[in-house]
Amino acid sequence: MQVAAILSKSGNEIIEINGQSVSSRFSPWKEADQFIERNRQVIESADDLILLGAGSGYQLARLSDLYPQKRILVIEKVAPVVQLVKRIHGMNISNAVFVSKDTLDEVLNSEIVKSVMKNQYGLLVLQSSTDFDRPWYAELQLSLLGRSQKDLVRILRNRPELETVINQVDACERQRDLSIKDIDQMINLNEAGKHR
Repeated sequence: MQVAAILSKSGNEIIEINGQSVSSRFSPWKEADQFIERNRQVIESADDLILLGAGSGYQLARLSDLYPQKRILVIEKVAPVVQLVKRIHGMNISNAVFVSKDTLDEVLNSEIVKSVMKNQYGLLVLQSSTDFDRPWYAELQLSLLGRSQKDLVRILRNRPELETVINQVDACERQRDLSIKDIDQMINLNEAGKHR
């Protein structure tokens, strides 16, 4: 995979992978602002953010500037992209942590991902970056959203306050397949019990 930095029409450095830009060739800052506006509800309701794909780093730099209190975990499969983003944006992304691993298990089992999963996190996807390996990023996204029983259990295991639910899920797993509705009911019962 060939990764290079080129200049956009506005004079900002952007990244290309195999000759295809991962950011606007005209105004990467405007593109970043539009991305944040589209995702504002997710961003503001989360403690931490997980960004799938780094792009050329403009969305990340803007997020870092607007939300300095949030930890931003960037999962970028192409390691040279991470190096270029750090070079282009430097200290403007000081609250960002990068994860660049080859396999989904390596990503999902990394300590930083587990740490972020302990909080309420928002999941953001930079389509132009994730298009280079759609199946990998799609599976990662589904895992982080807990779309399978296995992934949901992984998420719950990272949330110690939900230990009762985890135990109930484990017991139900041994008896039958569990639906998301069943798990929602268990969480609601567990939280209702805390408020008594």
